[in-house]
Amino acid sequence: MNLKTTQDSIPAIMDACGSKASHSFHYAGWDVTVGLDATHPDGIISGHADLFDNAVFQCRLALSGRHDDGSSAMHALACKARLLIDSRRRGEA
Repeated sequence: MNLKTTQDSIPAIMDACGSKASHSFHYAGWDVTVGLDATHPDGIISGHADLFDNAVFQCRLALSGRHDDGSSAMHALACKARLLIDSRRRGEA
């Protein structure tokens, strides 16, 4: 079963200060861990997504762009991870 991260589910995993959070999900046979490392007063959010295929680390995706909040940043990383997995499954990456 493929679990999808929704905008509504992400705030529930954010900690009280909103500066660090992580979320793991399974997608198309891959395990993905999305993490926010820090938020800065100027609105910069740093984060990453680690992708594992059959429990073997494959790559780390970095967060790029500016996001209004941690929720949108985590959603962007989760979407980026799914797109890369889909691309690899089609043999494009």
